[in-house]
Amino acid sequence: MPRFSNRSRTRLESCEQTLQDIMNEAIKEIDFSILEGHRTLERQYELYLQGKSQIDGKRKMGKHNYTPSKAVDIVPYPIDWNDLERFKQLAVIIKRIAKEKNIKITHGGDWKTLRDYPHYQLEK
Repeated sequence: MPRFSNRSRTRLESCEQTLQDIMNEAIKEIDFSILEGHRTLERQYELYLQGKSQIDGKRKMGKHNYTPSKAVDIVPYPIDWNDLERFKQLAVIIKRIAKEKNIKITHGGDWKTLRDYPHYQLEK
């Protein structure tokens, strides 16, 4: 059975408990890594300048910028950024578990612009 590395576990611990619950259940079914939970405002601004976020962290905070984080970025393991099917397979599992737990989440892969397949955020 897959399990999180120490690095992934530490990153996940920076997230709200409901996100931790979803991810801890999902890792039992599919191997993936936690890329980022909480994000500083400085890092948020860097990602904005790189065109990887529409939120600059100055005028508006993103879901990653809360403590604990209301967002998490994950990637199927082993990592292959070009394998969208694996990202979609992971999303099906994450969304199913969230629904079973009655936790409302949004997947960045469902957005109409700037699709962000690693990103999941709480709707509250």
